[in-house]
Amino acid sequence: MNNQKHIIPQSRLLTERSRILAKYGEKLPQLSDRVEFDFDKPNSGWIELMIQVNDEEANTLGLSSAFEPFQDMKEWLEDIVKNDKRCSKKTSVLEIDCESYEAVIYYEPVFEQKDINTGIFYVYDTSENIIWADAYCDTSVFVKSVYKAIVDYAIEMALTPDFVEEWVWDAYNSEMGLYDEDSPELKDFFLNKVRSGIIEDYIDNL
Repeated sequence: MNNQKHIIPQSRLLTERSRILAKYGEKLPQLSDRVEFDFDKPNSGWIELMIQVNDEEANTLGLSSAFEPFQDMKEWLEDIVKNDKRCSKKTSVLEIDCESYEAVIYYEPVFEQKDINTGIFYVYDTSENIIWADAYCDTSVFVKSVYKAIVDYAIEMALTPDFVEEWVWDAYNSEMGLYDEDSPELKDFFLNKVRSGIIEDYIDNL
């Protein structure tokens, strides 16, 4: 987890959160939204993450190798899975340090339908103090989509020769002392980091 934290204006966050919850509180949509994560190739220690809702670009986040975010993403998805299995209404929170600001991504479970478990996804940007993306999601579809995006990206990057140098050495610097620069184990290092037995077991049993 990141040690450096930005100060989040609670009053503005509560105002924005109330706006989003009121939007869905009036009437839940009959159909769930589709949320997609799309990761670009690393460039000078940054990976651009584009978030789309129903095929429309909501916004992008700059992921910094200085504050490696993928481990936190995996743990966030695992938390959503655990809450879904327990039918817990606990909100899962992912904080991403983008160096000059912080993006906070929420998933709030909503147990209103008999056949599926759903939740409200939204992204709060501390630089603008606004929520710039929100969606009403089928929880299992959401977890599967985001996890697949992360794993597919890791598989693609395992075949990209420059990825270890562009991202892995900086993002996981504290662990790199265990490896030689040309170690074949580094090829799948990132993939092994982002894969989760908890999430894969959940998806397999859908």
